[in-house]
Amino acid sequence: MSNLITIIVVDDHPLFREGVVTTLQESGFFDVVAQAGTQEDAIREAEKHLPDLMLLDVSMPGGGIETAEEITKRVPVVKIIMLTVSEQEEDVQAALRAQARGYVLKGVASDDLISILRDINNGDSYISPNLAANLLMRGSSTVTEAEPKKNSISMIENGKF
Repeated sequence: MSNLITIIVVDDHPLFREGVVTTLQESGFFDVVAQAGTQEDAIREAEKHLPDLMLLDVSMPGGGIETAEEITKRVPVVKIIMLTVSEQEEDVQAALRAQARGYVLKGVASDDLISILRDINNGDSYISPNLAANLLMRGSSTVTEAEPKKNSISMIENGKF
């Protein structure tokens, strides 16, 4: 069991949270060491369990971004992934500033979520491809013609950045 990835799932909607927990546990790759629904509970569980990964919802009570910032300060070894419905560019940027390693939309298939989480645990980062493309397109519009432009396609391949 020691080779399982430890994870905490934080979402204020119990039915959704329990579904994610079941999916992760049944995959055989994860040990869900705790669940939480609020910022306070998330921080307490992170400090108690020191998981490899934490899934946070952007719109949870106390704020997912604020929770990510606090956990990053208190328990910097935890890799944070936002699992959310928010496609707001401001939320994506705020999550990245809070040092989230992933930004995944809740419409993701369970097999894809498992793969993304395993990749992040192994050192990768992830943003849902459509969101990454929007960020890159907006960012590239501010680049002057004199500056070389990076190949946007290679940067967003599979949503990895």
